[in-house]
Amino acid sequence: MLDQLWIFPLLGAIAGVLAGLLGVGGGLILVGALVWLLPLHGIGPDAAMHAALASSMASIVLTAASSAYAHHRRGSVLWTTVAWMAPGLLLGGWLGSLLAVALDGAVLKWGVIGYCLLAAAQMTFGRVRAGGGDAAPAGPGISAAGTGIGAVSALVGIGGGSM
Repeated sequence: MLDQLWIFPLLGAIAGVLAGLLGVGGGLILVGALVWLLPLHGIGPDAAMHAALASSMASIVLTAASSAYAHHRRGSVLWTTVAWMAPGLLLGGWLGSLLAVALDGAVLKWGVIGYCLLAAAQMTFGRVRAGGGDAAPAGPGISAAGTGIGAVSALVGIGGGSM
């Protein structure tokens, strides 16, 4: 089994390339691939979905920090929006993770499938919105949105950028 561990770094590279090409994060790609690969490496099918979500989220922490730093160096981060959204993201991530732990792997799998279909529909049929002006979004509404984004992210194993 140790001679097959090369597949995981390869999976990370493929997810990164596909994420760059499609313009969304690699979380959904990682979750789908890990749900298939982990049972082949001794993880029980019932635990595979939970392990895939947790593994995806752990890798997202590192890639998000790296990406945020790169965007910050270019002056592209709206820190006011981040300050308003972060508490909601943390609360939603915590609540979503509690729910994810309580749900059966099959329910989570169907949730991920549903989210993939919604993301695909958005990419296919969504409209590009005009610029919203010069003011950075801020306020309690952004915090509430962050709570929803954090919860869904924890349930489907993504970073939340697609939302």
